[in-house]
Amino acid sequence: MIDSRIIGVRVRCMLVVSVLALALAGCGSMTAPSQSRTVAGPDRTSTVYGQIVLYHAVPNRAAELKRVLNDRAFVRRLSAEPSFINERVLEPIDDYSLMYITYTKFSDRRAAGDYLSKRLDSVRGLVRRPPEHHLAKLDAAYSPKGVIEDPNGKEFGLGRTGQNAHLGLFVPQSDYLSEYFKAIDQVKRLHVDRKPAGWLGDDLLSTEATVAPAAIAPDSPRPRHATRLSLNYGEYDSFREAEDAYLNRQSSRNPDLIALQNVFYGTLQVPSRYYIMKVLGNYQ
Repeated sequence: MIDSRIIGVRVRCMLVVSVLALALAGCGSMTAPSQSRTVAGPDRTSTVYGQIVLYHAVPNRAAELKRVLNDRAFVRRLSAEPSFINERVLEPIDDYSLMYITYTKFSDRRAAGDYLSKRLDSVRGLVRRPPEHHLAKLDAAYSPKGVIEDPNGKEFGLGRTGQNAHLGLFVPQSDYLSEYFKAIDQVKRLHVDRKPAGWLGDDLLSTEATVAPAAIAPDSPRPRHATRLSLNYGEYDSFREAEDAYLNRQSSRNPDLIALQNVFYGTLQVPSRYYIMKVLGNYQ
């Protein structure tokens, strides 16, 4: 049996090496030398919250779940809420996963909670387990135009459907939250610099407080310790362009990106969850 203290020492050593490499790559700075410009987010009046819900359909009721989630009458009632910003309804890219996601933005936490209650009521009997859900704050948005540090939730892809969408859920170690969030922000800034073909934009979100392991990952992989959950939502014109962007990044020999990825992966408690979807509905 391996002593857990030895594992802890190894993790810390790996992080020290990665952070040192990042500092050297950035000429003594803890941030990589991104050339991305920061642009102002228009009409930002308050914090933007994202309510993310994951639904696993009962096998013989997937079509009905899809119809309920994309119901226009529900959306019309949702649009009447003053703090509602927009909603993406995401469907699987194949016929086998039977998983759907909604990503809905509000400027008011209370309204986001009311929405969640109504959504969960609407899918009773259509899902094979209670939907996983997370309320997170929109920290920043990234697009080919630049970095938006004060996003209003309308930075990219408004009204479009059919494009490829991805959702990543990341669980950093609580002792290394600062290193983790710096690293993922810098990775996205380098993404802005590269401007891969077909890329529409990305949102980075995080929970405002630490979350218990059972709430972070009700199913699996479940972390051992409470922490803040980090979420990344992004869109590309097509699956092929999303795949090309990922492969090109993985094959990159950019020392800044390599160091940042080492820090990113080294600070995670459990493997990342990453869902590839398609935008079925897009409402505001």
